[in-house]
Amino acid sequence: MAILHGAVLVALLALPVTAATALAVRPELPFHPPETEVERALDNILHRVDADSDPLSNLLGGRGERGFRRTVDYTTLLTPALIAAIARTERTLLRRNCGGRYRPDEVCGLDFVPVTCAQESNGTYLYRTQVTRPGEAIIAYRWPGEGRSAAATYRLLHRGGSWRIDGIRCGEGLPSFNLTRLGRSEAPADGAGRLLSGLAATTNRRDEGRDR
Repeated sequence: MAILHGAVLVALLALPVTAATALAVRPELPFHPPETEVERALDNILHRVDADSDPLSNLLGGRGERGFRRTVDYTTLLTPALIAAIARTERTLLRRNCGGRYRPDEVCGLDFVPVTCAQESNGTYLYRTQVTRPGEAIIAYRWPGEGRSAAATYRLLHRGGSWRIDGIRCGEGLPSFNLTRLGRSEAPADGAGRLLSGLAATTNRRDEGRDR
């Protein structure tokens, strides 16, 4: 995470004193169970996603199923901008892989849960808050026993009395959604990773104007 902190410090030096003092950059602490209000809010969101038996279809409003009805309302967990960014990446993959239509028994769109940046979860998350300011936080997570690097980094916004995820940067060559400028992504390991990284660049160019 040294790249992230370097970038944040450079940004701070460029800010006026009044803006810099409003931004609290945390010292790099070990990952830990959720402690603060916003860390507990993120933990609750991720566990609600883990409990969803069909998170991709519920998030995207179906993936070719006839008469699909959502069983989870993701608008209470994610901001509209983040949901739109995930949907754009899904549509781009669908066009490239399957000509714009879902096909039975084929992977046409995302093959992982974008909210957790994983295909499966072990049920336990450790967190490290990196930046806080009123109504906004940047938090990374990893799983216990899975090395020292973050599996994902999130921007959360406090709106309407609750915290919601507004941006996600996945690790290991996976794309980002509505979140840029957190340092360079890891190099993709294979062709699929390169495709997803390219999609992330396209998506983030569209979203860059919203980043703070």
